[in-house]
Amino acid sequence: MTILKNSRFKTIHLSFCFIDKNEKDAYSYRFLLARILTSYSTKYPTKKSLINAFSNLYGSYVSSKLNVMGQYSMLRFTMSFASPKFIDDLNYEDDIIDLIKDMLFDRKLFDEQIFNETKRRLIEQIETLPERKFEYARDMFLTHNFGNHYIAHPSYGTLEEVEKITVNDLYQYYLEHFLTNDIKIYATGDISESLQSKIDNLKSFERVTLKERLMIEDFNKSYTHHETKLPMGQSFIFLAYNLNINRLDKLYIPAILASLMLSGYPDSILFKEFREELGLAYEVDARFEYDKKYLFIFAGVNNETRLDSFQALKEIVERYIQNGPSEEMLFNAKKALINQTILAEDYQQSYIPKLIANELYQTNSTLENDIENIKRVTVSEVKEVLSMLKLTTSFIVEGENESESI
Repeated sequence: MTILKNSRFKTIHLSFCFIDKNEKDAYSYRFLLARILTSYSTKYPTKKSLINAFSNLYGSYVSSKLNVMGQYSMLRFTMSFASPKFIDDLNYEDDIIDLIKDMLFDRKLFDEQIFNETKRRLIEQIETLPERKFEYARDMFLTHNFGNHYIAHPSYGTLEEVEKITVNDLYQYYLEHFLTNDIKIYATGDISESLQSKIDNLKSFERVTLKERLMIEDFNKSYTHHETKLPMGQSFIFLAYNLNINRLDKLYIPAILASLMLSGYPDSILFKEFREELGLAYEVDARFEYDKKYLFIFAGVNNETRLDSFQALKEIVERYIQNGPSEEMLFNAKKALINQTILAEDYQQSYIPKLIANELYQTNSTLENDIENIKRVTVSEVKEVLSMLKLTTSFIVEGENESESI
């Protein structure tokens, strides 16, 4: 159990992280579980009664987040509630703890009606994916780049996988797999001794056996180009650049800065040159996703200029790779990243993910160390990062009128 006390915050965040070995066949099970467990509980058998229970606990709420990173799948539930020092209720702390147990750990066979409705909504979400144009296009882009690798597998699974699951299947998964996951508990906020003693009573649910450091494998491929059409009023451009740098690499911070200078703030290269000076994009973004070891670039452009925009985008990125940044560019990017890092300390929701990352990577990143590491980055280190970039996939999604697609 990890408890980080901070009197600046008026709320408590209590998280339960269920960690398992990553298996694509389990994606839909874990996604459905995240929804089922937060829809009702044994004591509150309907969605409405559970919502009322949270409301009666002075606006408390629960959220869930499913992440797949390397060899691990992580399903995290976070209970957010007001610090007890603001609540004049002697039963408040006990009621919070009881509700958590009731939702996550003390479950009988899932209600079949709620299961069927949850499953129906997920199937509807999958079937209507083509209507969410960007999400649909990005999924196609990831498949073009990663093929059948887990990185391109939807977090909710596939339609075929979801359709096969029965309420008994899901409950057996809950008993035999989910509750036997590694379970880590994290708490942050202005935690009193009284509340800590209540949280300590949850230690019996913790289970820590996984010893392997999180490892992100490198996925490289030969370059391929793809094009398709979708009924929409603009075009999308996607570029994927392999960048074999992990979070523990000495070039990790230089890689973040390299991405930031490309498109991460108003003075970045693509924002100024591609969007503002050339006027070729409605929006443009570049992001180094270290959990995939890839730099992804996206631009939303006019249909009529999509090919010119595609060529210009590639040329601008190639020029940046060849020339690298100036000292002034790096200095400004460092200031921006340091500011973002400091501002993150004001958001309580950033604390627990950082604690989890430190444990999975078996490191101890602190604010002070992060700032010092940012300050030490040199232009030559950024150039070394840029020299490692390899374009593996480009994808143009051309917008077309509905009548043209018939």
